Amino acid sequence: MENILSDIVGKASLSIREEELQAYSRDLSFMKGSVPFAVVRPHSRGEIQEIVRAANREGFALVPVSSAPPHFRGDTVPQVGEAVIVDLSEMKRIIRVDGRHKVALMEPGVTFEELIPELERAGLRPNMPLMPKPGKSVVASVLEREPPIMPKYHWDNSDPLACLEVVFGTGDIFRTGSAAGPGSLEEQWEQGEFQKIAEGPGQASFHRLVQGAQGCIGIVTWGSIRCARIPIIEEPFFVASRDIRNMVELAYWLIRLRLVDECMLLNQVNLSKLIDPAHSEEASPKLWVLFFNITSTSAYFPEEQISQKVEDAKEVCKRAGLEMGKAYMGLSAEAFLRRVRNPFTGQCWKQGDGQVSYDVFFLTSRQRIETLIDLVLSVVLDEPCRPVEIGIYVQPVVQGTCWHLEFNLFVDPSLIAPLSPLADLVCRLVRLLLQNGAFFSRPYDIWAPLVVNGDAASFFAMKRVKSIFDPKGIMNPGKLNLW
Repeated sequence: MENILSDIVGKASLSIREEELQAYSRDLSFMKGSVPFAVVRPHSRGEIQEIVRAANREGFALVPVSSAPPHFRGDTVPQVGEAVIVDLSEMKRIIRVDGRHKVALMEPGVTFEELIPELERAGLRPNMPLMPKPGKSVVASVLEREPPIMPKYHWDNSDPLACLEVVFGTGDIFRTGSAAGPGSLEEQWEQGEFQKIAEGPGQASFHRLVQGAQGCIGIVTWGSIRCARIPIIEEPFFVASRDIRNMVELAYWLIRLRLVDECMLLNQVNLSKLIDPAHSEEASPKLWVLFFNITSTSAYFPEEQISQKVEDAKEVCKRAGLEMGKAYMGLSAEAFLRRVRNPFTGQCWKQGDGQVSYDVFFLTSRQRIETLIDLVLSVVLDEPCRPVEIGIYVQPVVQGTCWHLEFNLFVDPSLIAPLSPLADLVCRLVRLLLQNGAFFSRPYDIWAPLVVNGDAASFFAMKRVKSIFDPKGIMNPGKLNLW
C-alpha cells in the first residue's frame, strides 16, 4: 500500500512517521480511534481521484482532513485500522475572487488567515464563524455548517456555501450548483458564470449531501462561498443584561428590522475567553452580553443612513429597557469588532489556562432558549465532574428565524477521554436535550449515534445515500454511525 500511495503523491507527500500517525489517532473528543497506516498530502484533484480509486481497489479507508490541529469533534479520528489520512492542507489555491458578484472560489487547504486579505483587496469580507482557530480551513468550515456571525446575509442553512467540486467514494468527479456546467470553470467564466448558485444541477441540491457528512460521502477539491461587501462606515455596540429572554428578543428585533450585520449573544464566561483565554477573574455564566454592528455599504449618504439606523436601534433597546454601550470589560466595541472579523490569534480561544472546551451545540427556536439554558445549567452544575467554567454562545442564524445554542464546557483536558465521567455526563445531557426539543443538525463524537439512531427512517435514508456514493464504504467509516 505504501508503494501505491507513493506512486500517486510522491514520497515527499507521504508520511508513515509513528509520531505523526499517533497524533491523528486521537483529538480533544471522546472518540476512541485507531492509528492510521499513513498520511498523504495530495496537491490536485487528479491525485485525490487516484487515491480514492486505489482505496476502492485495495480496500483501505480514507479520512479527509483539511484544518490544522487541534481537532475537537472526533470527525478526523479513524475508527478502523489501516486507514489513510488524506491531508488537504497543501491544496492552497485561491482560484478566483469576484468582487462584482461577491463570490470567492478556493481549494480546501485555504485558511481564513489566507483568504481574508485576498477578499479585502476586492472590497469583500467573509461571513465567517465566531473567531475560528488558527489554520481553520474555509471549505471545512462551510461544509461543517458552522454558524456565521452575520445573520443578515444568512438566507439558508447551507450559506455561505455556493458551489463545490467533490470526488465521491466511487471515484467520480461531480460539481454542484451553477458550477455543474456546461463547460470547465474557465469556459463558464468566459460566458459570464461565476459559481454562486448553490442549487442544482436540475432541481436537486446536491451540495446538501456533502455538507455535514463529515467526509463519509467524498472529498471536496474546491468550494465557492458568497461574501459581503466591506462597509463604508460602521458603528458597533455592546448591550449587557442578566435577562436572557429580553436579550434574545432584542437581538431578534434588531435582525428583523435589518439594522445589524454582525450579531451574537455571549455569556460573560465566553466573552472573557474571547478577550483573553487565560483570564483569571471569575466570570458569571448568567450575565449576558449582546454584540452587534450597524453598517452602511451605500455610496450615497452613508453617514445619514447609519445615523438613522443607530437611532432606530436605540429606540428598540429603549423599548426593551436596555442601553447600548461602546465598551465592555475595558474593551471597546471597535476593538472587539476587529477581533471577530479575524481568526483567533495564537492558541484557539477554547484553550487556555490549563483548560479546554468540550462543546455541545444544536439548533432551537428563540422561545426555547431560556428553558434549555436553565435545563443544562441545572444538570451540569450539580455534577461531581462539573466543568470549571461554562461558556454559552447564542447565534441567530437564517435571518434570525433559527438559533444556534452552544454550551462550552471548560474542563481539564485529562477529563476528555473515552468512558470518563464527563463522557457519561455529555451523553445524558444530549438525551435530555433531545427530549426537550433540541435539534442536533450537526452531531459529532460519541453523541452522534444518540441523534441519528433516534429516527430510524432518516438513518435508513442516510445509509442508502452513502451506499450510492460510497458503495464500498471507504470514506471515513463509522462517522454518523455509518459503516
